[in-house]
Amino acid sequence: MVKIGEVSMSNYDVLGQYYDSFMKFEPFFNDFIGKVLSIYKIEVDSVLEIACGTGRNLLYFNQSKQVYGLDLSPVMIQRAKENIPNGHFILQDMVNFKIGQDFQLILCMFDSINHLKDYSQWISTFKSVYAHLKDKGYFIFDINTTYALNLPVSKRTMFRQHQDDYLVMQYYNSGTDQATWDMNFFIHQDGDNYKHYFESITEKSFEIQQIRSSLLELFSNVEVLNEKLEFPSTEDSRVFFICKK
Repeated sequence: MVKIGEVSMSNYDVLGQYYDSFMKFEPFFNDFIGKVLSIYKIEVDSVLEIACGTGRNLLYFNQSKQVYGLDLSPVMIQRAKENIPNGHFILQDMVNFKIGQDFQLILCMFDSINHLKDYSQWISTFKSVYAHLKDKGYFIFDINTTYALNLPVSKRTMFRQHQDDYLVMQYYNSGTDQATWDMNFFIHQDGDNYKHYFESITEKSFEIQQIRSSLLELFSNVEVLNEKLEFPSTEDSRVFFICKK
């Protein structure tokens, strides 16, 4: 008989521990960012990723002189330090961070900004990023669009496995332009014993034109592209903003 012990933890504490095992975004990120850097001729001597998670994206920039990351989760920051020993990782909120350092490139990837549910927090994040960019530096981020979060789904279940550990994710609409992911981690202990961890993450999105207009109040140029680096359609689930100071 399988025995399961129940544990409920705060957002990202468990996800931070098992993120690298269950989430495999590196191939997509490496391909995407390589194309963007080539097209826009972006210098990467100094790079910052806000909401950096476990820092896996920043492995791409291992040859850069300055590699920084910040995140609000102590567990994520600890994992990032283990993944990139030569990086600089800071426990701060992306909404109003202050580092005292300017960067040629600042990233916020894989819909991290969607975790901010109040649009005023998006504006504050944009201002904080702008203040930490070098002249002609770039800010690149992506979002889950309102189209994606409003797709009619009462609940969808996804399974992922890493060795003897399992992740069961249930995704559902939880409001206008809003969706929630309930994550159930079943972590093998010994024999037939598993420990069950539960976390829930909610995302909010806003209209693309509204976001672009806000960015243009700060940045000299803002381009919006889909995953193919083409002009997005109204049915693209994810779009990327390429912002130049």
